[in-house]
Amino acid sequence: MFKRYRTRHNKCRVQQRESLEHCSSLLGQLFSLSIVGLDLSVPLLFYFSLAACDLGGGSMELILVSARSARAKVSLPLGAVRLTERFIAEPQKLVSERETEAISEHVQTTLAASEFPFPEASHLLVATGGAFATARAVLADREGIPFEKRSLLSRQDLTQLLQEISSLSLDGRLDRFPSLPPNRADVMPAALACIVATLDHAHASEVRNSLRNLRYGIAAELLAENA
Repeated sequence: MFKRYRTRHNKCRVQQRESLEHCSSLLGQLFSLSIVGLDLSVPLLFYFSLAACDLGGGSMELILVSARSARAKVSLPLGAVRLTERFIAEPQKLVSERETEAISEHVQTTLAASEFPFPEASHLLVATGGAFATARAVLADREGIPFEKRSLLSRQDLTQLLQEISSLSLDGRLDRFPSLPPNRADVMPAALACIVATLDHAHASEVRNSLRNLRYGIAAELLAENA
């Protein structure tokens, strides 16, 4: 009986290892496609080393890009929804400075533990995801300029927006910022706190928001195959 158990246990370990290897390979392919998509948006930037970030609801993906290739990649549990659920007691109310500081500390601790190699010489982070696009839309709308012309977001822009949004209730945020989607209004304080903390950890002063991500990478690959 013990021999059968050991055989079954070893088989499970092999299956788990193969599954992890498959997931790792798949993740690598997705990161590569993300780079292709981003490259369509900011082609000249990808001849240099910089970090690309995708912030979602459950996770944050980071890629170190050099000469249009991924040199390092990591997926971290730092999504806006996840951070909101963990650190903000009542998202529909005002968010305290203590809560946003707790998010910032957690994000920087997680980034440090990941040992992701942010480039030392770059002041810029290239970013995709709804939180970045939402911040861009809010700032563009408030300044009365087209969304297309507001792709560059400074740390100061994002910090001020974090402070302003956090000082408002959910209804207040929607009233103050007409371009803020209702389904993102509750998680934006956590998202902005995460973004600012990431910039601080990376010693970056601004973000270039790109709307071209994984989907554009997949489309580009398919077009290349059929050319």
